Amino acid sequence: MRVSGFRDAATKGAEALTAPEDQRSPWENAFRRITLLMGGLLTGGAVLAMIVSALRTVTPAASADEALELIEVEYADVPIEVEADPEAPEEYFELDETDSRPEMVLPIEVTLRNNTDNSAVLTAVRVEVEYSVMLSPCEEGVGGTFSTPLLHDFRFEDLPWADSSDREFEVEPRDADQFSITIGPDGVQGLFIELWRFSVFGESKDQRLAHWADGVGAEISLGLNRESLLELAQHEVDKGVPIEEVRACAEDQLVKIRSIRQNGKTGGDFYIEHPGLDGLVEAYEGMASYGL
Repeated sequence: MRVSGFRDAATKGAEALTAPEDQRSPWENAFRRITLLMGGLLTGGAVLAMIVSALRTVTPAASADEALELIEVEYADVPIEVEADPEAPEEYFELDETDSRPEMVLPIEVTLRNNTDNSAVLTAVRVEVEYSVMLSPCEEGVGGTFSTPLLHDFRFEDLPWADSSDREFEVEPRDADQFSITIGPDGVQGLFIELWRFSVFGESKDQRLAHWADGVGAEISLGLNRESLLELAQHEVDKGVPIEEVRACAEDQLVKIRSIRQNGKTGGDFYIEHPGLDGLVEAYEGMASYGL
């Protein structure tokens, strides 16, 4: 893989300010106008700060490598297999060996375009997870089942949490390309459902960040739907649990979902949600109105 070098930020900024007008690129002209409005020539660390500001003002959808243009961030339509962690502590396993099988997970896809005549390289991807909520299936006495944590690209632990990948992604000249990542908890997969607020950034080797997307991630069982929760509701009623308690529990879960959705977007170019969230809301709404 070819790795394109990053020009020294201060040198590039100085050239933008001093080069003749007919020799300046559109980016350099924009930088010069913004700098002059701030009151004159800047040097050293001030130039670097101004460059970052100019990039965000002139090209809000740019990636961490200014040659790359962010086209889209979205959840994929088709799930992929994510392997179980073979080094997970023994308490994460049950006697059933199927608990250590790969799981099907929807990855997040990032599409970048290189409009230049040279290869462009994204140095790293950064993910931040601000907080999460746990949803209950509203079944009395359920404590969750243990299975192996998955080998997500980004595995968060205590929140708030942040980490950057150490891989590089190259886009050929005059081309667009796509890569995907998976995000999930570094813990057990069980009957409880976890939702999390996250942000995704492009990162350059000088740790300059481009805020790509904010969203709500989820770890949702493929078998969870309206019918399965209604069956649980009936099962609880048959055990003698008052139906009002079942409805109240379901309504509590809907409040959690609404809360994490309402606090979703904070400044990225895209806001994305796990596609299973709508089905999850429908399922709990059915449980909240069960028997009415």
